[in-house]
This record gives sequence, C-alpha cells and structure tokens, in this order.
Amino acid sequence: METFEDHMWCSHSCHSGDDDDDYSEGIERHPLVKIRSRSNSRSRSRSRSRLNNQNRRRSSFLVDELDMLMDKAATTIQAAWRGHLTRKQLMVEHAAASTIQAAWRHFITREYLALRPRHYSMEDKDHAAEVIQAHYRGYVTRKAISQCRHAAVTIQAHWRGYQTRQELAQRGYPPSKPRKTYYTPPTYVPGSTGWMGPYPRKHWRKVMVGEPEDNASTFGTPQQIAVLVFSRSWLVQ
Repeated sequence: METFEDHMWCSHSCHSGDDDDDYSEGIERHPLVKIRSRSNSRSRSRSRSRLNNQNRRRSSFLVDELDMLMDKAATTIQAAWRGHLTRKQLMVEHAAASTIQAAWRHFITREYLALRPRHYSMEDKDHAAEVIQAHYRGYVTRKAISQCRHAAVTIQAHWRGYQTRQELAQRGYPPSKPRKTYYTPPTYVPGSTGWMGPYPRKHWRKVMVGEPEDNASTFGTPQQIAVLVFSRSWLVQ
C-alpha cells in the first residue's frame, strides 16, 4: 500500500532545502498542470486572434471609408474642373460669335451704303426737288392770300367810309373839311386804353372827330356825336 509519504505534495511538505528543484520538476511533469497550461495558452491565442480579427475588420472599414471619401472628393474636383472648362469654352464661343456677327453687320452696312448712292441717287434728288417745290409753292400761296386779304380789307374800309359819308349827307350833315393825316400802324390791343402808335387815344379822337366846341356847333346834339364817333371807330377797326 501507498503510504502518506509516497505522495509528492506530502514529500514536498516534509522535505526542504535541496528538494525544491525536484518539486518544481515534479509539478511540470504532472498531467493536470500540463492540461491547464495548454488551455490557458489556447484561450490567450484565441483572444489574440479575436482581437486581431477585430482590428482587421476595423482597419478594413476605415480603409473602405477613406476610399469612399477620396472617390467622392475626386468626383467633386473633377466635376468642378469640367464645369470651369465648359463655362470658359462657352464664354470664348460667345465672344467669338459676337465678334463675327458685329463684323458681318458692319460689312453688310458698308456694302449697302456703297450701293445705295448708285441705285437711289435720282430718287433722292427727285424727292428733294419735290420738297423744295412744295415749300416754295406754299410760300407763294401764303403771300398771295395775305395780299388778297389786305386788298379786301382796304376795299371794304373804303366802301364803308363811302356809305357812311353818303348816309351823313342824306341826314343833312355838311361834309367835314379834309385834314392832312399820316397813317401810323397801331401798336395796341383793340379795346384797351393804352397808346395807339406814338400818340394817345385822345389825340386820335381829336383828329377823327374834332374839337368839342366845333362839334357842338357843327354836328348838333351829343347823341349824334356819339353815333359818329362809334361809326368812325368801327371803320378804323
């Protein structure tokens, strides 16, 4: 039978000093200790592999995210550059088109102006002659109408004067003495009390009617004198 001393732990507890090395070697050789060490190493390796896998996944996700951001940035830069080039090209094309159109319009205008005198010179001359003739005929016509109107007014004034003198002679008024008068164009508005030429209205009344003393003895009543003054003033107008 095995005794108490046969067990290794018991022997270790009973021995001391030089027997420590033998004890450690015995523990390493024990199968339970080997199993535990193996399981611990396996768990550590599994945890390390798990951490490595997580790190790989995380790094791959970050790499993919970085690639997406770089692709997006590259697309944005390329789109902006293409838009800049397109706008610049359109501006150049518009400027070139405007220059070509302006040059073409100038050419057409110069050709039209160069051809116009040869084809329309006679027509322009005829039109100018017609305009000049129309203005001259209008001037001659207006002048003739003015002369005719002046002649008609003169004839009417003489006729009214003749009729007035005949009427006064029939009523028994003696003809007045002819007076030497000078005609001055009136420079007043009819009906106003201002000046009539270089003389006032009172002077012309004396010239046309005479002095009040002579009128009282010659023409008679004041009513008759008023009628005569009114008729003569109407004739002057």
